[in-house]
Amino acid sequence: MDLTIILDYIIISIIASMTINSILRNYAKKYKVLVDLPDRSRKFHKRPTPLTGGLGILLALLISGKLYIDLNNLTGYLPEFTFQLMVISVPLANIISN
Repeated sequence: MDLTIILDYIIISIIASMTINSILRNYAKKYKVLVDLPDRSRKFHKRPTPLTGGLGILLALLISGKLYIDLNNLTGYLPEFTFQLMVISVPLANIISN
């Protein structure tokens, strides 16, 4: 695979991650969902801190993976990709519900 193609996917992943994290952070702050509230015993931050960074990176990874599969005509890997989405969605739903 050509290095420029790899760099393109990395750049797309980074831009997607930054965009998704920005959206999730604003959503978390606005609706007080997935926000870590500081308590003086264990936390070092002084303001409520959104806990959505990992979720944003995961979603960006899934988007860039799907884009890679579609653009390179790797439809044989689509069932595996779908299975991985289902496996990831179960713990993710548990995290969000708590």
